[in-house]
Amino acid sequence: MRGGSPQDAQPHRAPGHAPGRPSHGVPDHNTPVRRQDDRSPGHDRPAQDRLPHQRPGQDHPSDRPADRNAPDPTPSSRPHDGQLPPVALGHTDLSHYDQSQIARRQVDDFTADENTLFRGTQQTPDEVRRASGFAPPVQHGRADILKHIEGDTNRFVSTSTEIDKSLTFSSTGEHGYLYRIKAPGGILSERTQDRMGHEHTRYGEGEVLFAGGIDWRYVEGWHKVVQGPDGKQVGEFVPNPDFIGRERKSEPETPDELKYVPPPEPPPIEMRPSWKVEEDEAREAAERGEVPSPEEKPAEAPQEKKPAPPLPVDVDIQARLGGEPARPAQPAALHAGQGDESSQQRVLQERFPGIEQVNAHRLSEDGHRTNCVEAMIADERRYHGEQVEARPTRPEDVPEQGRLSRVRDALGGEWTSHKDFDSVTRAMASTPENSRGALAYRFTDEEGRTQGHVVRVVNTPDGVAYADPQTGRLATLPDGATDVRLLSEDYTDDTAHSHVDDDGGYGATPEEQRDDAVDQVADDLGISDPEKRQALADTYDAAREYTAPIVVDVAARIHDDLEAITAADPDHRVVFLGRDGHSLALASRELDPAFFDRHASEVVLSRAVVEAALRDVERSDPDRDLSAVDEFRLHKKVADEDVPGAYDRLSDYLDSAGVPIHGDGGISLVDTSYKGTVQEMLTAAYPDPRFQGHYAFHGQSPGDPHPDAKKGYLVDLEPEDGGGKPLRELPDDPGRTFAHQDAIGVIEETLHGTMSSPRRIDESGPVQQPQRFEPDPAAGINPLKVAEPFQDPAVREGAKAMSLRAVVDVAREMAELRAEGGAWRDELSARAEHGRDQVRSWVAEDGSGDPRFREVMDSLVRRGDKGAVAEVEAAVRDLPPDEQRRVWTEFAARPGIAERVEYARVLREGKR
Repeated sequence: MRGGSPQDAQPHRAPGHAPGRPSHGVPDHNTPVRRQDDRSPGHDRPAQDRLPHQRPGQDHPSDRPADRNAPDPTPSSRPHDGQLPPVALGHTDLSHYDQSQIARRQVDDFTADENTLFRGTQQTPDEVRRASGFAPPVQHGRADILKHIEGDTNRFVSTSTEIDKSLTFSSTGEHGYLYRIKAPGGILSERTQDRMGHEHTRYGEGEVLFAGGIDWRYVEGWHKVVQGPDGKQVGEFVPNPDFIGRERKSEPETPDELKYVPPPEPPPIEMRPSWKVEEDEAREAAERGEVPSPEEKPAEAPQEKKPAPPLPVDVDIQARLGGEPARPAQPAALHAGQGDESSQQRVLQERFPGIEQVNAHRLSEDGHRTNCVEAMIADERRYHGEQVEARPTRPEDVPEQGRLSRVRDALGGEWTSHKDFDSVTRAMASTPENSRGALAYRFTDEEGRTQGHVVRVVNTPDGVAYADPQTGRLATLPDGATDVRLLSEDYTDDTAHSHVDDDGGYGATPEEQRDDAVDQVADDLGISDPEKRQALADTYDAAREYTAPIVVDVAARIHDDLEAITAADPDHRVVFLGRDGHSLALASRELDPAFFDRHASEVVLSRAVVEAALRDVERSDPDRDLSAVDEFRLHKKVADEDVPGAYDRLSDYLDSAGVPIHGDGGISLVDTSYKGTVQEMLTAAYPDPRFQGHYAFHGQSPGDPHPDAKKGYLVDLEPEDGGGKPLRELPDDPGRTFAHQDAIGVIEETLHGTMSSPRRIDESGPVQQPQRFEPDPAAGINPLKVAEPFQDPAVREGAKAMSLRAVVDVAREMAELRAEGGAWRDELSARAEHGRDQVRSWVAEDGSGDPRFREVMDSLVRRGDKGAVAEVEAAVRDLPPDEQRRVWTEFAARPGIAERVEYARVLREGKR
């Protein structure tokens, strides 16, 4: 659901959704039976008067004009006798279409479970009910089916036939719901696209559109969406008392993997004394006639004999004998050694929101595993509203940068010494609720080295909680820790300390670097299987030899231009656009850290995030003319609820990252890109700065309003070469390899990092999650091509981290060669060309390339046939495994994208 909203978790196109999961509905413009225009006079009565099976006390939304395009369902599709109200909330004119081009959904019984539609959203049931149902994002203007599908949502509401797709568009936490919709009619998105000759953008979401919205009475009920241990899951079904159909007799079926099962409640604790238990049991037995009633309880209850409590180990025995009171019970401590993964995630979400973003590059960069002081400082700055991420600290720099005095300067207060972690817990428990601080300690690792570490500590209503900004998890408190220290403005005593010893530097060969990276990434993701660890090693080797040199070479050439620009204008700002531009930022930082620190920022943006800001601008200033960027706004959706305030949230985020969006100076955007979509959208949102783009790949769009403000370094095409879109045929010229969509995918889909693409920005920054928690990370790839280890979502995420580690290591290698006076540019250029040739071989599927590289790319990269893959997936879902394999083998044997698309079409239409 391109362009839908989190509500459009289905092929929604609900207000503001991004492609992902099916979930909205459409009025019945789809059934080729009688139109409402043809109704007899008796059908003009108010809708509520036409509900023969209304339940007692059932309310109905207020009357509204019937959608004259919504057809009257056939008798076989009705749950009961009598006239149904229109599905749509208002009239939507589709008369400008050739009706034969509109593929209308037809079902025998729209109330049957197998015909249920789904919609994921952040709208609460009360909000939907008060609005009389799901209204389309745009209430006026021309209805345009293809624009809606492309992301320019208008007069339609999206639903999906697939529950998992819809779930993607919902949120978790306080607001996040999955609605079950049972309504007649609807428009089948992809079949309508086929009939209209629209060959692009197949999202495979099972989308069903409803023009004019969906009446509340066609909502059967909903589920609350929660974050389970394996991603988004749904809670118990809640029926809609206003539902027009039959009342359910049982829970609807939900795939087991999507059902949220709350952890069992702990057994009740018996609080009665034993004599009271015995008395109550005897009385209950007497009431059953088993024994006589007990005699009255003696005036004084017998006292249970209890063993004397042990003396506390930290209290002097003489003091205890002298009458010193026993120390109170140890307050609760919350850390990684307690509870299961689900309960730990709950503590993180409730007490440390956004902590996983503090050191977001921890899986991909060496310097983000020895930067606990930087992570603590960044966490404190984020707490005060700054959108920053932790800077790296190389192991050799820890003695200087890893000083506790830096934490003290950032947080305030004084470091105090403590005997152990229990002592810190008691100290923090004595501070006011929600007091914050830092814990520092030393420990001995498995190799006998002394290490120092700093974590966050907060006195929460649930107890004293410890979280690690460096790892984004609850903190691990090791046994035998020494030099335990606490820093909190709300707790002081006489002792203060201010230095962390050097925890050692290191240097390694490429093989050692790879093995170290495998150990770190695999341990972080809980990967122990030898074959899966080998898959991580293979990914590193493939990236180091082939793709990393390409990225580093591009970064070096971009850096040459940026140096010249900033020399002429020292205030010029360089902004790396993540996710895709993150690999370029890593390489640039390694090649010239001083330049990066002086001139560069890195932010994480997506088209959906900037589109929400533009829609917010239009909402608050209807006269603002943004038509110049219409061509750049048709491919992503945003949720309606994400639009209000989106401009301010984006502005605050960019401001806090040091991007001068409200000045009139120059800003260079660095990204992989293609036609510079985000650049044009930012230019429309912030017209004062002078934006220019430096991109790995660039194909100029015919409608580009600023064609001279963009430059491509691997490929830079004119409008006549593809019209601003990647090429579907591999050019004969090797120098134009990266104009092909699959070659672009090799870079963008392996080097964009480990987090999901953000759909919105909140007060903590871009809203993302680790990719392993996404519903189907291998969607769009022929399953026969995915090597077995890469079928594990954790391995796929780890492979992205390994690829980025390779970029860092190659860039560092080149910087060292430059420092030694070597011909580093010649070396880098030759290696980049070698990598390009390998990519070219993979794109051509000629079988001549490195088998290791081919396996990694086949497993991770979606080719240009991804839309056809989605159609085949839907077509074979219910076939036996052997038959599925036959179909996929036939599909893979087709020689090109066009042939695979045709195969999928024939399969979908049941001709194969």
